[in-house]
Amino acid sequence: MRLFVVFLILATLPQVHAQEGLFVSCHNITYTLGTDDFLAEEVIVFEYMGSASGNLFKDNIYFIRGDAREVEVGATEDDLKYSVEYSDSTIININLIFWRGEKRTVTLRYNRSDMLFTEDTVNSIDGLAIGKYTWIADRATVKFKAPTGFQFGNVAPPAAKTIEDSKEVLTYDLTPIDIENLTTIRDGIPVRLEYAKFDELGAVEIQTAREFIEDGESDLSGANKSIENALGQVSDITPILTLFEIASTRLDEAKSALTLAEVKSNPFSAEYSPHEAYYYAKSSRNLSRGASRKAIEAKDLANYEIQSSLKEKISGIDSKLQEKSEAGLMPATNMPQDAGGIWPIAGQWVAIISIIGVVVLFDIYRRSGGYRKASASKKSTVRDFRAIDELKHKTFTGFDKKLDTVKHGTELAGEIRDKRREKEELERELEKLHRTLDREEISQQDFDIEREKIDKEINETSSNIAGLKSRLNELKKVNK
Repeated sequence: MRLFVVFLILATLPQVHAQEGLFVSCHNITYTLGTDDFLAEEVIVFEYMGSASGNLFKDNIYFIRGDAREVEVGATEDDLKYSVEYSDSTIININLIFWRGEKRTVTLRYNRSDMLFTEDTVNSIDGLAIGKYTWIADRATVKFKAPTGFQFGNVAPPAAKTIEDSKEVLTYDLTPIDIENLTTIRDGIPVRLEYAKFDELGAVEIQTAREFIEDGESDLSGANKSIENALGQVSDITPILTLFEIASTRLDEAKSALTLAEVKSNPFSAEYSPHEAYYYAKSSRNLSRGASRKAIEAKDLANYEIQSSLKEKISGIDSKLQEKSEAGLMPATNMPQDAGGIWPIAGQWVAIISIIGVVVLFDIYRRSGGYRKASASKKSTVRDFRAIDELKHKTFTGFDKKLDTVKHGTELAGEIRDKRREKEELERELEKLHRTLDREEISQQDFDIEREKIDKEINETSSNIAGLKSRLNELKKVNK
């Protein structure tokens, strides 16, 4: 049956090389992953089925293995001849000689790093797990072993996940029975997978997301107060409300993502998934930051519209008073002339005496306290000032002070976010330092010295954050 399958493969697939009759009955590759590079160990079993050229296979085969270094080659035959060419891509040449029906096992062992990428302490393998194949393949098995304490994240294409020696292992087991798998083996096996200490990263991201949500709620509350102040003063608050709604929606989404992150981070939960917890928490943090930005935009726009509205009102009052002033000071040459003689003059004296009488009566009324009581019952602020310039000064001094307070609060919130980012970077540095110690690339003494420095910076940054938060809280109390 097995020979029938092999001959079926040879019959259905086109020959793409001159090494007719040679095929791989088994190819096993194990990648032991690290944070700077990875170790690859390959076992390839060749079998010769014979060809028109004869029953003896004698030819060179080669493997291209990227930036492979420290290459070791082994085989079942002691007199195996091979060479390794280190260039842009490492090429391994092996001379194979064996008869029809015989098998030869070749082993390769090397270190490699060209498919490894790292971003935000998350490592990724992106490339061909098996390069493009020169021969017919009967079976291929590829394994990826994560470092101790690491978990796999997003993986494509999907792979079977198991635990071996307390390490997560991904396995791709491919056979030629399925035409798609045959094609995959022939064209190479492209993979993209992530691995990191997602449980630790997720815990940090969850705490950071909680803090950013707290900031978002504070910014949203500030925007809400500004919108309340704008009601009745700003004619069109639709743009302000639109920004506020966007901020509110994003904050709700951030809270939902945080809830999912907390569920996924719980090892006792049926939905436990460290890498999903990490990404949900990261999404929550980004959403809450977006909510804060939109809330601040809404608050700033509301304050700007309030100020513009007040300026327009005062400008209108100023214009009306100016018109009255110009009308009262109209030149006498523009007044209509009357030939009535003394009567116009007498009328003027009567008017003057009447005005003086009104002023005297008003002064008596004011001294008696009646004026003050009447004034207190009215809401108009214009009469409390003797000049429009004084009105402007009085109105905007308090408003500008409040606006400055709001701006200062925004600056403090920005400083808090910057300090938190600094703290995150320091925590990542500390994590890298721990990995360096695990790989024995640094002595315990040097590790302790560096860790003490980073711990000190983290504590100082935490203290700065606490101080800035305290100042922000005091500012909020004053601004109420």
